[in-house]
Amino acid sequence: MDKKIKIICIVGPTCSGKTNLGIDIAKNINGEIISADSMQIYRGMDISTAKPSIEELKMVKHHMIDFLDIKQRYSVSQYVKEASIIIDKIVKKGKIPILVGGTGLYIDSLTNGINFLEYDKKCIDKVKYIDELYFKYGINPIIEELVKCDKKVLETIHINNHIKLINALKKYKLTGITFEENNIKSLEKEPIYNPLFIGLNYETRDLLYYQINNRVDNMITRGVIEESLAIYNQYKNTEFLNNIKTIGCKEFFPFFKKEQCLLECIENIKKQTRRYSKRQLTWYRYNTNINWYITKKTDLKVVDYIKSKKNIEQFMKI
Repeated sequence: MDKKIKIICIVGPTCSGKTNLGIDIAKNINGEIISADSMQIYRGMDISTAKPSIEELKMVKHHMIDFLDIKQRYSVSQYVKEASIIIDKIVKKGKIPILVGGTGLYIDSLTNGINFLEYDKKCIDKVKYIDELYFKYGINPIIEELVKCDKKVLETIHINNHIKLINALKKYKLTGITFEENNIKSLEKEPIYNPLFIGLNYETRDLLYYQINNRVDNMITRGVIEESLAIYNQYKNTEFLNNIKTIGCKEFFPFFKKEQCLLECIENIKKQTRRYSKRQLTWYRYNTNINWYITKKTDLKVVDYIKSKKNIEQFMKI
């Protein structure tokens, strides 16, 4: 008998209907939703991150949304730890945990049982100098140190991904374990979850892009410019402004600085969102356990199709 905890994971590119499907399924099978979106965790970015509406949040219990200040860093290891606690609580209530979101790293790390190394505060203090080095001199000193101690990591992490390079150096300094060795160690723990993956996507890439463009236009109507301006005004005189990476927010900063016209910024949001959707689909391509379904225009009937196939009912009875 399989004693692993059964969870449902709804994945897919941005704008594919994951939120609606998650709510429909949760209402039908007595579930609660855990967000797997790395941007929806932050307060003050409701429109740009396409958080569920107040009405949607009232329909079904949601977790891991809107609980962090924008200046706080949040790692995938923190997500796995906290999401695991929430899953346990949902299961103890006799309900079904449903992960919904487009951050594949969060979902895969949780379902694959990634065993992240834990460090106490004293250890973390030992590598503070790496952050100071970066803020003073940029990424070059970090790369130079990695070349000396873990050169192979530069074949895995893109040279422009500064955060990952910094973290790789920190982990090596704390453990003496290379990035590749750490990845092997992280998979040694047996996964405790048995996930059912449900993937949503449009029949063609053009349809997906059409919906993305429509969503951006709707974001403008709903007030994303004003939302982004509030964030810009709060942080415009700080170094932190450059750390804001949310698509649909940061693209307006050149407009606020009078460096670009508004239409250019809006078109850039659409372009960056389309590119992001391609990266998401590339990530999901490596997960052969995803059961893919086609999103039919904007009228989402996928939940009825899934129920007619009895995938969920049979899965939960195993």
